[in-house]
Amino acid sequence: MKESKSFILHKDSLDILNELTDEQAGQLFKAIWLYQNGEQIELSPLLRIAFTPFKNQFGRDVVAYQERCQKNSDNAKKRWEKNATVCDRIGTVAKDAYSDSDSKKDSKSKNKKDSKSNIDTFAPNDASLHCVNSVYPNCDVDSLVDNFKDQARNRAKPFKDLQSGFRNYVNKGWVKPATKQKTELSYSEIGQILKQERESLEDGKVPSGQIMNLTNKMRIM
Repeated sequence: MKESKSFILHKDSLDILNELTDEQAGQLFKAIWLYQNGEQIELSPLLRIAFTPFKNQFGRDVVAYQERCQKNSDNAKKRWEKNATVCDRIGTVAKDAYSDSDSKKDSKSKNKKDSKSNIDTFAPNDASLHCVNSVYPNCDVDSLVDNFKDQARNRAKPFKDLQSGFRNYVNKGWVKPATKQKTELSYSEIGQILKQERESLEDGKVPSGQIMNLTNKMRIM
């Protein structure tokens, strides 16, 4: 997969700099630079807390970039196939013309029978998962899929393409997921925690061991 030559820093994530000294801010930016080049740097517990949201966002940006590249590649392939000349297709069309009428009858009855059995084993592919993340960024995908399966089983007319039907139901809001419990602090929450910890440390009120306890409470990805 092609790698991106750049990365994004979101404005709201930089608010954390207001809570850091110049030296700490420099160490944070150096950690970001090394991370983007596949290296790591030893950070204090306080700076690891500050670095975590950046690291998580970089991971999400990489996934989005790779999905965009794959989509562009698929679109280019579709355009090439669409622009193929009639002469390139004549041989295939002529060869298949005699068998189409008989095979259509058999495949139609077979597809109808197989459709409901396929519902039980349905799992969203990459394109369908991307659709879910676009409509419901923070959801329980399993509950969404179970909801769709229940509706698909009771549908009078079977889906020709379960993946396409699933994305259509998601986009139109006909299936609803259960919302996931929040597991990651926002940038503003991290900033507030850092500010309070730094002020407490400067006043000598908090032992350094509590910073490590704070680190362990957060999800470091």
